Amino acid sequence: MTDQTNPAEEMLDTAPEGAGDAGFEEGLSGREDERRYTVKYNGQEMEMGLHDLITNAQKGMNYDHVKGERDALRARLAGEEDGFAALARAYPDLQKLPEAVAQAIAGGEEPLAAYRAYENQMLRDELARTRQENRNRALSLGSVSGEGAGEADDFLSGFDSI
Repeated sequence: MTDQTNPAEEMLDTAPEGAGDAGFEEGLSGREDERRYTVKYNGQEMEMGLHDLITNAQKGMNYDHVKGERDALRARLAGEEDGFAALARAYPDLQKLPEAVAQAIAGGEEPLAAYRAYENQMLRDELARTRQENRNRALSLGSVSGEGAGEADDFLSGFDSI
């Protein structure tokens, strides 16, 4: 019986022990032109040398990793688009994002949550300012020029006429 082996199934061990990939590829460089393998890719048949087969196999091994990263980025982008759509629905008159909101979004916060936190902080600042102004007015003795006389009531009119 004759030994019928497929060239693609043969194992080539041209590198010395412990030589690593560099030694393996050096050993292949002389034989690359000798053997050509037929490969079917996307419905097309192509002939490739062993070096090209190894390179393409390494690329294929990385495919799952690259595809996973791409899918994660697409999901993140879709989530960001949904976040901005929610912000536009909640605040249709908003023309430009304040700098603090843009920084919060860049830091990973949802657009609607970032804008609401910004708006909440602005309202708290305004409330604190108003309370302080009212406190100052209550404690103030008044200015020399004053705020002017209010409407005179009957008692004051009678009192001033004497």
